[in-house]
Amino acid sequence: MQLLLIVFLWISVSLSPSDFKENQLHYARVKAAYYEMEWVVKGYFSDKNLTYSGFNLYLRVFKNTQELEVWAKERGGTQFVLIHSAPAPAS
Repeated sequence: MQLLLIVFLWISVSLSPSDFKENQLHYARVKAAYYEMEWVVKGYFSDKNLTYSGFNLYLRVFKNTQELEVWAKERGGTQFVLIHSAPAPAS
């Protein structure tokens, strides 16, 4: 569940205008999760030498192995890099 929230936050930061993010941060649970996990997400980017601000995301979910992969590419970059994989959340 926590990974799903992290992925949602990545998507909201990377794909939407900042006012969407600001609107979401008005909700206590979103705000707590964002500030609690932001350093973890930044660590994933740092480990792969990617810039945290301005990126594209690609999510892959494998049904057979129940695995979720999160790939990122810097804006203007040419290749996606696997930044994190984890068990896929149950539906």
